[in-house]
Amino acid sequence: MIEDIKTLLWLIIRPNYYSVIYDLIINKFRKNYDSNFFKEKSLEICINKSLNIFELYSKLEIDKSEYEKLSLFDVNELNRINSLINSSNTNFGGEGFIDLLFLLCEKVQGRKVLETGVAYGWSSASILKSLINRNGKLISVDMAMIKQGNFELIGIAVSNFYKKNWQIINKPDKYGLIQAIKILNYEYELAHYDSDKSYYGRMWAYPKIYKNLKKNGFFVVDDIEDNMSFHNFVEQNNLTYFITQYQNKFIGIIRK
Repeated sequence: MIEDIKTLLWLIIRPNYYSVIYDLIINKFRKNYDSNFFKEKSLEICINKSLNIFELYSKLEIDKSEYEKLSLFDVNELNRINSLINSSNTNFGGEGFIDLLFLLCEKVQGRKVLETGVAYGWSSASILKSLINRNGKLISVDMAMIKQGNFELIGIAVSNFYKKNWQIINKPDKYGLIQAIKILNYEYELAHYDSDKSYYGRMWAYPKIYKNLKKNGFFVVDDIEDNMSFHNFVEQNNLTYFITQYQNKFIGIIRK
C-alpha cells in the first residue's frame, strides 16, 4: 500500500503522466494477462520458435560478413558511456540487440525510424549510426520509469554528433506515440518497441505502430516473453515474423 501511494504521488506531480494513472486504475478491473500463467505460455512459444543468430540473419537475408565484422562502439565511446553509468546508482537495464537494429536499418536504407523506450540510449545510438549515412531522422518516445531518478542519464549513449538527427518526446506512449508518428508523416521504415511492457499497453500500441510501417519495413519488439501480446498480435493479423533470443530475453521481428 505504501509503495502504491508513493507511485501515485510520483505520477500526480507530473501532468504528462496522467494517462498512466488512468491505465493503472482501469487495469485493476481487467483480466490479468500479465500473470505468470500467460508469461509461461509465452516463454514456451518463444523457446519453440526461436531462431539462432545464423538462422535469423539467413531468413532476413543479411550477409554473414556484415555482422561478423560489426563493431558499433569504439573503446573511447564505451569508456565514456560506462563511466557515466557507473557513477550513478540508477540501473536502466542493458543495451538490447543493438547489432540487429543497426543491420535492419541498413537493410531497409532507413531514413525515418520510430522508437519507444530510450533508457541509456544504446538502441537509439545504434539506429542513428545507420541513419546518419542518409541524414535520416529518429523519433524516440520515452517515459521515465516510475520513481526513476537520474533523468540526465537518459540517452547518454548517443554522442553529440548524432543529436541533430534525433528527437526525444518525453511523454507516455498514449500521448508521445501519436505525436511521434505524426512528426514522421505517418510512415517509417523501421520501428523498435521497448516501452510499456504490459499486455494492454502493448496491444494498444502495436496496431498503431504497424499501420504506419512502410511495406517491407521491420517492426522489432523487445521482451516478448513477458506476456502473450506479441503472439496474439501476429496470429490475429497473419503477419510474417521471426523470434530470436538475446541475453536471456526474446525479441520479435515483424516484416511488413
